[in-house]
Amino acid sequence: MSTTTPDNCRKDPLQWGQYSHQAKDSLWSGWTYHHEGEPSPAAKQRRDAWSHCVKLQYDMDLRLGRVFRWSHRPRTESPRQKLAAEFKDYADRWWNETRLLSSIQGKIFNHSYQRIIGMGKEVLPLIFADLKQRGGQWYWALECITGENPASTATTLTEARQMWLDYAVEHDHLPR
Repeated sequence: MSTTTPDNCRKDPLQWGQYSHQAKDSLWSGWTYHHEGEPSPAAKQRRDAWSHCVKLQYDMDLRLGRVFRWSHRPRTESPRQKLAAEFKDYADRWWNETRLLSSIQGKIFNHSYQRIIGMGKEVLPLIFADLKQRGGQWYWALECITGENPASTATTLTEARQMWLDYAVEHDHLPR
């Protein structure tokens, strides 16, 4: 006869009723009485193992711990989070590689900048957020992606930046 251990306590809920009856029957069948109604040491051990198993199944602290571990499990990144991480990586690399360049062509033909343009319209909110926060030469990328140039009449970079940010708000790429 096998003893009940915590390892074999994790049963399917549909099997639990059948399992508990088997455990109870094996417990009572091995119950041998000594004088004055005392159970044998083996019977006490089986009884304690069985009650321990039941406590493990219904202990509120253990169940809450399982739920907490489940709810705090690592989750996979959403496509939007992956896109944002990829954009940040390319944008930071572009800033580091071109911050000392005075040539606009050197900035816009940089590999990371071209990769950002290749990401398409999904990256527009991220470009506009970066333009708002750090500034920079995002105008070529914005024109390539949108096919428009609202800053064509701008005479300064500050004016061009503000025209593009107004465009972003009008087209719901930035919050109002």
